[in-house]
Amino acid sequence: MSLTTKATPFPGSKNISFVVEEKVFYLLCDLGKDFGQSTSGKTIIIGSSSGNKQLGKSNAFIGINLFTKSLEKRNLGKDGVAELRTDNFQEVGQGCVWRIEEDGVTLAIKIDFAKTTEWPASSGNSFLLASTVGNKAVGKTGIMCGLNCYRPSNALFAVDKIAVCGPAEVQLSVGGAVDLGNGFSARYAAANEVTVLFEGVIGEESLAMPPCMLEGRMTLALHLGPHKEKRARGEKRSRSTDAASTSSGKDQEGVLNSGDAGSKVRNLHVLCTKTDEDTLRLKITFDPTKSFGRSSSGKSLTVSTSSGFQPIVINGNMVCRIQFNAYRPAPQLDKETVHDAVFRVLKTKPSSDLNTLSFKTVLKELQEELGLREGQETSIKEEAKIAVKTFLDENRRQNS
Repeated sequence: MSLTTKATPFPGSKNISFVVEEKVFYLLCDLGKDFGQSTSGKTIIIGSSSGNKQLGKSNAFIGINLFTKSLEKRNLGKDGVAELRTDNFQEVGQGCVWRIEEDGVTLAIKIDFAKTTEWPASSGNSFLLASTVGNKAVGKTGIMCGLNCYRPSNALFAVDKIAVCGPAEVQLSVGGAVDLGNGFSARYAAANEVTVLFEGVIGEESLAMPPCMLEGRMTLALHLGPHKEKRARGEKRSRSTDAASTSSGKDQEGVLNSGDAGSKVRNLHVLCTKTDEDTLRLKITFDPTKSFGRSSSGKSLTVSTSSGFQPIVINGNMVCRIQFNAYRPAPQLDKETVHDAVFRVLKTKPSSDLNTLSFKTVLKELQEELGLREGQETSIKEEAKIAVKTFLDENRRQNS
């Protein structure tokens, strides 16, 4: 039986399906399909996991993107697919092999976790299990593919649970509302307003909101922890938690607000009330049009965050802890992205100032332009220098 007949759609993805055979994981994509322009407008999406997704219940995550510069450049003819249309899989990157199936349009990527060896990611926050190591050309089809599979540094990879895939994310568009179950619901009231609601009892175990995405691009993740001092699994005590306890507990009971002084909460307003002795009603509101730069891994853009678990206090008593994050995939920091960002920054400067402008100043503005955190700009430093030189050379020629 061929892989395509056994494949199941990958939760929350576009044109990506999967097959699991013990410790072997396959991803498949129909190269003949497309989903229009990417958010940057520079490429056409062929297939995507729409961000990094959980690999079953294994504690690992996987992300894949396939794209082409234009549909005119896509070539699925004999000469385009011949290189990979073979019986045997061919190595690509590290820990991955691939081939094009007999139908001539399905790309199959195979990861045998029994044979892979993990290695530390450059971010220092995770270990890679498999990767194409950048975007790789899919034969001569005119299509590029990039894949990363990793585990967080603080989690062990449970390979026996890669097949335990959870439900697909609920997709929500502007004007829509959805009941997510287990007391959770969400409403996309306007382009700049999303409300997440919870009503129920929080016992001794943490509650997780079922998966939810906005417009297929933004992921919402909500966890509610018990009010007891014994912290929920994965919850860490931090200075931000203590600060939130002080501000929301004494100034505005039942409220967590990104406007609180000293708080690391971003673009988030939480209102909590009690409907009876045990039942809580939480209203969480944020603006999905805002952005607060890249995450520590650099793979996503933070839209709204509680910055870890934060306590909610009513009548001087902690009633629960809340952890909320809304994020979307970050654009890749490839050569073209850095080049365009440098040109945008330098075009705002008067020609008379360009010769005296320090690279340090340019790099700082570039960091803001690309939404990079402190230290992340080092990964693009050399590419930025080349782009600055190119811009200055072009500017001199135009003015000579």
